[in-house]
Amino acid sequence: GYHWSYVAMEVAATPAGIPEFQAELLIPCGNKLGECPVWDDTRGVLSWIDIQGKGLWQYDPRGTVEDCRSFTLPSRPGSFCIAESGEYILALEDGLYFFDPSTGDLRRIPQEFVPKGCRLNDGRVDPEGRFVVSGTVEKGEEPLAAVYRNLEELSSGCQMI
Repeated sequence: GYHWSYVAMEVAATPAGIPEFQAELLIPCGNKLGECPVWDDTRGVLSWIDIQGKGLWQYDPRGTVEDCRSFTLPSRPGSFCIAESGEYILALEDGLYFFDPSTGDLRRIPQEFVPKGCRLNDGRVDPEGRFVVSGTVEKGEEPLAAVYRNLEELSSGCQMI
């Protein structure tokens, strides 16, 4: 088994009966806004994004912290998922991209659907295996953002839901 440095340990119960937990630093990666940790079963690595740092990170618990990998992205990521092909689908500011962490190859999924003044943000895979991503307004107060999902075939684009 792996040694997980964030393993929760019940120390004592608070008066309300809520257990207290301890955690320790695992990777001193210096992220500006690290989010969206996803376990990649195929590669056996923990992957996550640094939104403000425009990066994607990977940590293999079979190696050392020094073996941690990072990839610089062209814009801020909001979330990502892992496709059946093993490629990652990244929700970057301006749209969805395929990313192959083995080669570093990044390919934009050609569809314009993010309104001006918005960016893609949080995302999850729904029960049918589609990547569902929400938008957020970056500038102004007008409610322009929406929730999007990819269609069964990513080549046929996304739809607003």
